[in-house]
Amino acid sequence: MSASHILNDQGINIQVVGEELRLSPKEKITPEIVRYVKAHKWEIIAELDPSVIYHNPYAPGTKEARAESLLKVMDAIYQTSLKKVQEVYERSELIPDQRLEAVRQAVLKSQAKLQNFQATVDKLAKKAMLN
Repeated sequence: MSASHILNDQGINIQVVGEELRLSPKEKITPEIVRYVKAHKWEIIAELDPSVIYHNPYAPGTKEARAESLLKVMDAIYQTSLKKVQEVYERSELIPDQRLEAVRQAVLKSQAKLQNFQATVDKLAKKAMLN
């Protein structure tokens, strides 16, 4: 169950205003609810406002922000390739190869480029389609 549904089930209405969430009615907003909303803020915003794709929680320009962005891009590349493979097979699961994880780690450590990750994913997808 999604974060917004959990809140709705408790009788809490949620409104997205820019990058803020407004909750009502006030009498149902407990400290636990506030903590939950803070912990799931971007998940809730993404659920309720499809125009918000992703918000990197780390400060711009930091090593953590770069790693988080790279992970999101690599996940998107992988998911896109996985969808292509699943279109070919009725039931298909592409199990991440050890090589894929090695390249992912190399990209995060600046020892490889994002293009290397894309090429590895493409090879795995091609291999899956041939089997």
